[in-house]
Amino acid sequence: MTKGRLITPEEFGAIVLRVGADGELLYMRDVARIELGARSEDIAVTFNGAPAVAISTYLAPGTNAVRASGELRAALEDLRRLFPAGLDYTVTYDTTAFVDATIESVKDTLIEAFVLVVLVVFIFLGNLRGTLIPMIAVPVSLIATVAVLLALDYSLNTVSLLAMVLAIGIVVDDAIVVVENVERILREQPALSPAEAIKWAMA
Repeated sequence: MTKGRLITPEEFGAIVLRVGADGELLYMRDVARIELGARSEDIAVTFNGAPAVAISTYLAPGTNAVRASGELRAALEDLRRLFPAGLDYTVTYDTTAFVDATIESVKDTLIEAFVLVVLVVFIFLGNLRGTLIPMIAVPVSLIATVAVLLALDYSLNTVSLLAMVLAIGIVVDDAIVVVENVERILREQPALSPAEAIKWAMA
């Protein structure tokens, strides 16, 4: 296996600077003090007034951000018991918090959609069967949406979750409108079958 970048001070110290006429080698360690230090010394980090070290972690392409964040926090908790006295860690910025908040928003929107469907359809139509239809349509449409996203190799990120919140509202609205229109057509034309009334309503 071919070695990549140099990592330790010893490896940098072994760099050959010059070969003398008699074959004597001059190494980096012979003319310099080599140590691992800060990449940039023009930034000072403090946390609550105490000296600190800032470490940023970035996702590799295709990584599940929420899962990676959870695993990183678990790893930090395991390492915490090895920290010397007086050393601790704090996560100051986590972008997955927005994804978690969006997931919660989707859950809340779904619950609110079910409640609104039950109230609007049952109170105004007084029909239990008509109430069940939109309640079934919402989860079926969401399952189909997630299946299509999975088939197209899309991930559930902030944008797709916000789109799902919007889609839930559209599905609920359309379901209520269609059921109400079918009920109206059946009342006005009782000779029609439910299937024919649905075709009329959708037209």
